[in-house]
Amino acid sequence: MRARLGRVPALAAAGLLGLYLAAALPWGLGRAWLEVVRAASAHENPAEARRRVFGETYASAIEEIRRALPAGESYLLVEGGSGMLGDAVWVRYDLAPRRAIYLGQLNELTSGMQVRRRLVANLRHVVVAFGNGRPPRLYERYSFLQEIDRRARAGSTARGGPGSAR
Repeated sequence: MRARLGRVPALAAAGLLGLYLAAALPWGLGRAWLEVVRAASAHENPAEARRRVFGETYASAIEEIRRALPAGESYLLVEGGSGMLGDAVWVRYDLAPRRAIYLGQLNELTSGMQVRRRLVANLRHVVVAFGNGRPPRLYERYSFLQEIDRRARAGSTARGGPGSAR
């Protein structure tokens, strides 16, 4: 008898989960289908879709970076935000076919020497993906490393370095 009473909360939780899925799944699928139909009928190019989804500042920054980086050139990619929303993944996708080499999170890069040790290729450019509505930024590698060193000397709250709002 006691073993059966112990299973009641688990069965109730499973039943509530099933009820939630039965109610939410049709709504979610219907909503997804409407988005697919809307996207298919929009007839927009990738740049227009980027502007619609991410906003004007992000799309303009991507276009500027695409003009500065030749299609066959690789770059270093740094996650400037929390990384929870996959901002670096979206920037990498939007800059394709350029090859990205992930360098890590900006807050983990504490000195230029540390970054130099982590470099696996001699690439000229660094792209920092921020997220939260902030556009990505393109840096020359040497200026990025100088800013990392300057930020380390001045403390992590220094303004004007990679990731600042300038």
